[in-house]
Amino acid sequence: MEQTLAFYINLLRGDFIQFCAQRLKELGLSQGLLYFLLYVGRYPGCSAGELASVIGADSGHTTRSVEKLVQQGFMTRTRSQQDKRAVVLELTEQGRDAFVQAGRWFYQWEAQRTEGMSPEEVTQLKALLQKAMAGISMPKSPMESAPGPVHKAIRKEADIES
Repeated sequence: MEQTLAFYINLLRGDFIQFCAQRLKELGLSQGLLYFLLYVGRYPGCSAGELASVIGADSGHTTRSVEKLVQQGFMTRTRSQQDKRAVVLELTEQGRDAFVQAGRWFYQWEAQRTEGMSPEEVTQLKALLQKAMAGISMPKSPMESAPGPVHKAIRKEADIES
């Protein structure tokens, strides 16, 4: 019996979560906190409201998650220089290190899952998945849209380690 696309996507998602679980534990992060860290790494100076909106979390959950990241030394909250009423979020050095490491994981996992595929097949797979996602509004992945130098560093180190 032929499996559904949902079956394969669910298996891949579970595999990725398992791939990241031990690595996240070593950093002192959870899967849930990872995406908050990735967004702030990509958009330093963002607000908690913007973060909540993009992540799709309510303001209470976002506040608690940001607080955990601040307490663990991954993130800072400071008053905006432009609007003293606003608070902006930035990664600390520890947070930036975790951001780069997590980016490597995305590429390392992809390399493992696509091992044995030609570059053309990987490109075709991604194109087909993008086509399947037509009509789904999703923010751009923080890792895919990382600033040029950060993205290049992540890619280069991922290539070295794969």
